[in-house]
Amino acid sequence: MTNLSQSLAKKYLIWIIEDNAMYAKMLSEHLQTSLIADALMETVDVITFPYAEICENRLNLDPARPDFIIVDYFLDSKYKNTKDGAAFVRKIKKDYPEIKLIMLSSQNDVQLAVDLSDEGICDYIVKGKESYKRVGDIIASNLKTENHNGM
Repeated sequence: MTNLSQSLAKKYLIWIIEDNAMYAKMLSEHLQTSLIADALMETVDVITFPYAEICENRLNLDPARPDFIIVDYFLDSKYKNTKDGAAFVRKIKKDYPEIKLIMLSSQNDVQLAVDLSDEGICDYIVKGKESYKRVGDIIASNLKTENHNGM
């Protein structure tokens, strides 16, 4: 079995933490259609969460770990007294370093992007008209690298 066919045999799991339900739904649908259409995944499950604590609870209870978590930076803007994306990144990278994280933000803040990269995120994406495609491209690039390296 080739690396690509091994990749296709795997069921991929992507979690999105986004407090804007419409944005999360549109991103989820884009990822499901684009990654399968590009033949990078045979099956992909995308689960959305409105804030970080629900996602953390799921990680603690469910043995199925996501391959990627896409997290909004300003999670605490809608749900007060919840973690923001940076606090979530630090916690997840400490407890589950194998999970790949992608940060989404409405802030075009270079220093924040650098700081979060140092924390271990795959990429920092500023929300805009191309952000859905960029998220898909980053996931696809990671999958191609894994397949090329024989992981």
